[in-house]
Amino acid sequence: MIETGHVEPWWNQQHLYLNYVDTQFNNKDDLIRWGKDGFLLHDHVGGVYILQRENTIWEDLFFTKFNGKNVGVTAFKMRPGFFIPGHCDSYSFYKMKNNITNLSQIKRAVIFLEDWKSGHFLEVDNTPIVDWKAGDYVIWQGDTHHLAANLGSEDRYTAQITFTYD
Repeated sequence: MIETGHVEPWWNQQHLYLNYVDTQFNNKDDLIRWGKDGFLLHDHVGGVYILQRENTIWEDLFFTKFNGKNVGVTAFKMRPGFFIPGHCDSYSFYKMKNNITNLSQIKRAVIFLEDWKSGHFLEVDNTPIVDWKAGDYVIWQGDTHHLAANLGSEDRYTAQITFTYD
């Protein structure tokens, strides 16, 4: 089950100037499965920038948008031609950092930082999501199946907010 909504964008163009670092997908089992399924994957899944609550006001606002605890926020830049096949997040670092054992306590919100562009795609729980506006978001719980792709010609920017709830 997913939840969708909208927040009024406050970030202007700041996400374009972050120092994104290419990151490898961290679930080796999924990488092996995707290889067996015939996917030809890049060495990494895109650029990641971990937002820090104390850096700037615009970053701090991401931490307060959803009612949750143990909030972590990452900006994500997916370049053209990159994709992440279907998977369920393991949240391994997040669980370890926050001493969480129950995956069903975790929620992930993805906020689209720009309007949808041709070729940008997200699918959550078998629901395709396209034609979004900057500030639209989708939230899912724990081990919800999802995938993402950028088959367009421009970078795809999102903010991923991970949090727990009671």
